[in-house]
Amino acid sequence: MKHKKFEIIMIKNTLAMMLPIMVLLLVLIFVGVRYSLFHVVQCYELTKIEPIEDQIAQLYSDGTTSVRYNAENLYYTGYNYLVENKIKGAYYYCFEDDHMVFLLIKTKQPQNSIDKRTVKGRIVKDEVVTDHIIAGLSKNGEVPMNILDGFYDSYVISEPDFPYVYTGIAYIIVAALSMLYVFVLAYVVRLWMRPYKNPQAKKLRAYGRRSAVIEQLNTELRDKLYFHYHGIYVTDNFLVATYWFHTDVIRLDDVRYLSKNRVEERGGRELYRLTLSEPETDLFYEIDFREEELIDACVDAIRG
Repeated sequence: MKHKKFEIIMIKNTLAMMLPIMVLLLVLIFVGVRYSLFHVVQCYELTKIEPIEDQIAQLYSDGTTSVRYNAENLYYTGYNYLVENKIKGAYYYCFEDDHMVFLLIKTKQPQNSIDKRTVKGRIVKDEVVTDHIIAGLSKNGEVPMNILDGFYDSYVISEPDFPYVYTGIAYIIVAALSMLYVFVLAYVVRLWMRPYKNPQAKKLRAYGRRSAVIEQLNTELRDKLYFHYHGIYVTDNFLVATYWFHTDVIRLDDVRYLSKNRVEERGGRELYRLTLSEPETDLFYEIDFREEELIDACVDAIRG
């Protein structure tokens, strides 16, 4: 779709407003996914390719403690996890290549053994709990002492400690940012396809049907342009002043008075200010020029 001059001006204003927002949203989504939000909640699969104890120790050291582990032949230790004197979980253990792995399973009714279970939990280090479990197992004779010494660590894969709430919030935040980005992108595409829907075009309704006024502006900017300096255009019927984020359109027939004044900036530099006004309609508009020749040329173009 090939756009004409005034449509391009409005699209540039829209992009100047929306691109920073879109870039910011992309940065937030990238940072959320790559670094802060999902770095904590990303769930890593513990495999049988490498020693399980090395994987757990390395993940814990890296701060990536959310894991998924396909455990087999879990045995109840006899110890429970209590919250307000109510059973919320139970401690189990299993073996991977003669290495003991401790797991805290969410349950209200512990079973003596579990054949298979996919555990989704968080690695926590709790020497007090693991030493207590080992002491209890050794005392009861359930596990021979000769395989305990040096074959267990103080890590526990805990289902109750998995950050379900944090994970949900993280996904909601990233999903919301993604939806907002899609909405902004769709909004920009809509304005690109239908320039007359641009919010700035609403001001043109004072001069007639928006699409017709835009077409008239396109035609005059192409065929009847009498003055152009940076973002200032004077055509047969309009003065168009474009800036980064907005564009002003003034119909010349609505202007009764023109005045040229020399003003001084704070730094002492002189400017030439053109004022267009119509007291009856409260029209009052000012444009600054750096050079007197430019303001004179603009005035001549307006007067025709």
